Amino acid sequence: MFSKRSAVVFLPIVMILTLAVLFSSCGGSSGGGTSVDNSRANGIYKVILMKGGYGGFKDMGAFTFDGAGTGTFVSSYSSSTGAFTYSVTTDNTITLGSTLIGNMRSGGTFFVATDVTPGNLMIVIGIKESALSSEPSNTYTYMSGYYKYTNSTGHSSAGIISAVTASPASGQLTLQYLLPVSGPSFTTTYSLALSNGTFSSPGTTSNLFGAISSDKEVIIMGDVETGISTETMAIVGLRLPGTGMTAASVNGTYIMHELRDNNALAVGVNTMGTSRGRLVMSGGTTTGTATYTELATSGTPTTVSQTFGYTMQSNGTFTIEFPGFKGVALKDGSVFTLVDYDPADNNEVSFMVGVKQ
Repeated sequence: MFSKRSAVVFLPIVMILTLAVLFSSCGGSSGGGTSVDNSRANGIYKVILMKGGYGGFKDMGAFTFDGAGTGTFVSSYSSSTGAFTYSVTTDNTITLGSTLIGNMRSGGTFFVATDVTPGNLMIVIGIKESALSSEPSNTYTYMSGYYKYTNSTGHSSAGIISAVTASPASGQLTLQYLLPVSGPSFTTTYSLALSNGTFSSPGTTSNLFGAISSDKEVIIMGDVETGISTETMAIVGLRLPGTGMTAASVNGTYIMHELRDNNALAVGVNTMGTSRGRLVMSGGTTTGTATYTELATSGTPTTVSQTFGYTMQSNGTFTIEFPGFKGVALKDGSVFTLVDYDPADNNEVSFMVGVKQ
């Protein structure tokens, strides 16, 4: 479905954003029918980052937007800091520096951005820090797409994991891997700050950090700890609506951001890539069709357009006609995650996040 590209050497995110500012005096430009409205990104966003390149570079921390085109980044992993310019247009396209381009969920609570420039390949995912009125109850079940890099083997994988908050008691999180293989569930403690919606798990020796959106519909989690685990992970969880979803629930146009490994089982080979594409979806009750058009990709640009079918379940999970692809969509259709979890087809896995325009 997506063309294969390779990645090359990477730089820390602060250096990338700083260099982008030096080469571009503005953070982005308005397109046909759009204008700049930088107030759409305002405040502090918890962010997780996965970087292309052998070694699965990772980082997390906070982006602070001033609402007028200037931002700062503070890493909670490497303790580095930096400043950058940004621009947001009225179609919710956000540009950080000059090459990190993304899309914001309507209302500004969530964004995802990718850089497809060789040497800078990355995906950045952010949730706006907001006060929560209460802790999620045990009715909050999230279906999550994840991308994982295992440092000990040099292998990449993608899949689906479920997360049930506050079950069986407040302050606990039950996780279970569902795809590519079903695994046993396990429960871990978490500490949630109601003042800003950020959390860590487990409690004091955390290796999972993240944030939950103010409406409790989206969670992000990042695993950057290699001392406890040799796995680096980026997770985007969407709250399952339970029932009532149809193929028409995702009708519309999405910009989809992808991080992939074109040779997932290779050891010591740098084959990661990133891309952005436009996905136009049109469905009825259970089935629909989607047309994907490639907008930007790492490596040599190509013109790619494909049309394929998809099937939506009432609980918000969906599949597309390519084997090994599985996704989940929010009830309001504003965001979806999609993974290619089966490396059997050309040894490729990928992690994708789509935001409705």
